Amino acid sequence: MRAGGPRRDGAGPARQRRELRRERGARPTRPARGRRVGRGARRRLGDAAGRRRPREHGHAVLACPDAPLDARHRSGIGDRGRADARGRRSPPPRTVRSRRPRRAPRVEPTVTALSRRAFFSVVAGASIASLAACSPSTTSPLILGCGEPGGSYLEFGELLAAATRTSRAVAIRPLATEGSIDNLRLLSEGRVDLALALVDAAAEAGGDVVAIGRVYQNYLQCIVRADSGISRMSDLAGRMVSLGAPGSGAAATARRVLVAADLDPATASGPATVERSFREAVDDLAERRIDAFFWSGGVPTPQIASLAARVPVSVIDTTTALDALVARYPDVYAATTIPSGVYGAERAVPTVGVANLLLARADLSAELARALVDALIDDAPALVSPDALGIQYLTPASLIDTMPVTLHPAAERRYRERYG
Repeated sequence: MRAGGPRRDGAGPARQRRELRRERGARPTRPARGRRVGRGARRRLGDAAGRRRPREHGHAVLACPDAPLDARHRSGIGDRGRADARGRRSPPPRTVRSRRPRRAPRVEPTVTALSRRAFFSVVAGASIASLAACSPSTTSPLILGCGEPGGSYLEFGELLAAATRTSRAVAIRPLATEGSIDNLRLLSEGRVDLALALVDAAAEAGGDVVAIGRVYQNYLQCIVRADSGISRMSDLAGRMVSLGAPGSGAAATARRVLVAADLDPATASGPATVERSFREAVDDLAERRIDAFFWSGGVPTPQIASLAARVPVSVIDTTTALDALVARYPDVYAATTIPSGVYGAERAVPTVGVANLLLARADLSAELARALVDALIDDAPALVSPDALGIQYLTPASLIDTMPVTLHPAAERRYRERYG
């Protein structure tokens, strides 16, 4: 017997094959390619077959578009089908998976260790750059030896510190001192970086002291009470006079003026002298403990103006000693005038003028010297007190005139770059 089914007597092989095909039923041929059958049609096909159509998510069924619904069902959806005339079985109809548009594979951004370090380096660099644009100077402040509270030196130092507060190149910290002589000593000892001093005191200092610029003029002021009976220099003989604070330039200048006027305190023809701080001298004159005091500063000096509001004062002409001063100390002293109205004066008063210098040691770096010159030039209006009436030297022609003290080499080059 053949494995395909029972043998029938008298039947040849061809007949047996035909009967076998008849018993098993012909396998349907593959349906023609047609339109897709939607979800609803598939559900109806399942109902017509008498069983629930299994769910096939994302699949579509192909059927012959010209066959009726029941014929399409009988055509072999889910069955093996019949053989064709040659006995070849056609494959069952296939369900075709609907083609969904492929998504591009998602690529997650990857940050390697190197790129992460590079990223944070860039962020850190940008942060530092932004902070540096609005941050103040990164250098240590330069300590500037100034003068007594209430005086012109300390006021100038405070104005210079305020003007350079937003500078990235230089910063200033003013220091109250006794004045020019004290500042020069502190500068030579390295306890301050910069110093304000009268040019006559600076000329005597020598050493490695150099100038950054000639900043303004001091007025030598000899102040007496209006009712003291003192109206000229010679009237100071035998009187009690304060020369200035110990270690101040004012005291050194006052002593030179008295000697030049034949009023040497070391002789009987001269006055009796003491050295008082500026505030002490103002109080002592008001209380008649002294008859006069010398002060070197700008005009008007606020403390003297306050004294004049309480006690009428007068300013003595000191130019009678000028010729002897110039002969002995050339290029240091000059004639100047205190304007009328200052301290209640009805007329202008001639007096001796002395230039003030901004000084440094010769080892001050070129970068800082250049930055200081730029501050003196660019911030000149901010460095003058609003109520100042005297001559100011913050001009191109005056700033460089520091003789007999030489300019710092870098400062001199910067002046030439700025002014030609």
